Amino acid sequence: MGMSIRLDERRYVEELKRLVADFRMWKNPLVPLPDGFEDDLAWRSYRVFGQTSPADIIALAVRTRDEDLVAQGEGFISDSVSMIDDEDVFGWLFRMIWGKELQLRQQIADADVENLRCHF
Repeated sequence: MGMSIRLDERRYVEELKRLVADFRMWKNPLVPLPDGFEDDLAWRSYRVFGQTSPADIIALAVRTRDEDLVAQGEGFISDSVSMIDDEDVFGWLFRMIWGKELQLRQQIADADVENLRCHF
């Protein structure tokens, strides 16, 4: 039997869009936000993105209010939503994993070059 991955795509996308809306509301609140809103936002980003660097960026942005992190977090979430709208969740997941993979390979290659230089 082949492995099948079950994913409630519609619910996942809804949660992602809710995260975008809440992240923007947190960024420019029109009303006072309830206690625990920031913790909830950080927790939900891990629920949606897992233990990944995008989730770390969002959680850090919320904790530190660092402008660059906030911009990166918002960009990542909204890119994800539009990518999923275009290609479905699996297309997006594949791109995420593939993009990470290429980034890691580049970092490893850079580190190897550094190490080579140290030996000569």
